Amino acid sequence: MTFIQRLDKSNDTHTNIDTIDNVGKKISQCMRTDKNAWRLQRPITEEEIDSIIIAWACAFTSFHGGNEIAIASGRQLLCAGGGPSTVDAAETAVQRGCKYGKMLKGASFAADAFFPFTDAVEVLLKAGCTAGVAPAGGINEIKVIDLLEKNGIGMIFLPKDFRGFCRH
Repeated sequence: MTFIQRLDKSNDTHTNIDTIDNVGKKISQCMRTDKNAWRLQRPITEEEIDSIIIAWACAFTSFHGGNEIAIASGRQLLCAGGGPSTVDAAETAVQRGCKYGKMLKGASFAADAFFPFTDAVEVLLKAGCTAGVAPAGGINEIKVIDLLEKNGIGMIFLPKDFRGFCRH
């Protein structure tokens, strides 16, 4: 993997580019360095934000199988999982947390990929997660947002080009 920094002429700020070889083809994706994000439904508490940051640090930098989801609570990492899909990652993370007796009720999650369907979000909701962060995007994003809002989940969506691209 190569890491390139270039000057983005549209706003004179530096934009990071992540490039990987994938079956003989180069794939590039901009990695945003700004802090644009938005929240849904309700304010996120300071403790939830701290736990989200811890979960994001794990999900964005680890390699548990591709799509990464980490769960944290009380400013401590509880569990993480990954897999070929976000629902597999969510199920693996929740199973690992339950296996080791972690209380997931009220926990915060982080996903390094957008939610293409509501299935992974449903797994996290059933486990008791109440806040999270994930990149925006996906063909069913409106359905995902509706599910999050309906359940009062404090959610931060990062810009679409801020996903954990290097393993996908």
